[in-house]
Amino acid sequence: YICNLQVTCSRGSGLDEDTLDAIGSLADQLGIKFLHVANSRSPMWPLLLHGVGEPGASSSDLATWELRDPCKASLLALCKILKALGPDFIHSGYASHARDNLLKVLVVPRLHCEVRPLALKCLGKLVLCLGEAIGSLQQVLQILEQTLSDLLAVGLQNTNPTKSVGIVGKSGLVLQTNLFDAFTDVCIGLRGSTHSAA
Repeated sequence: YICNLQVTCSRGSGLDEDTLDAIGSLADQLGIKFLHVANSRSPMWPLLLHGVGEPGASSSDLATWELRDPCKASLLALCKILKALGPDFIHSGYASHARDNLLKVLVVPRLHCEVRPLALKCLGKLVLCLGEAIGSLQQVLQILEQTLSDLLAVGLQNTNPTKSVGIVGKSGLVLQTNLFDAFTDVCIGLRGSTHSAA
């Protein structure tokens, strides 16, 4: 898997979507044992998180979030991994890297309408896994609040497609659902970390 990701990454066309799907499915099957396959020294983590979104230009001079389908596949794989590992995701050694990349992606203006909902979903799952240990909690909450404000401002009406930033119609409903799920995951994650601290 890693060799395939390295080859496709070096071509500048984004990470191989089938390989990312297979990695997510493997995590799904193995659960916590996935960390035996992809420990903190595994080159899979930097590759996966590069695919999630990094501003540095790829060899095609595009940021990785501009490669829509590979970025979506990276986000879906990360969601599956987060679900499989739960709080043990912290042992990957890449929790803060994942948080930082998701935060960078979610502040990109005019981010593709299929990428934003998945990035929100991942961010919610990350807080669900890590609770307050996620760090940068204020930024996380600001992004969720801003997305909600944008949704309310647009009202899910396609009144001005040039200003909609991909939050109208079916895409808007997906974004709305994932935003609600992210808020729920954040609340549960923070509540869980408060209870475990008590």
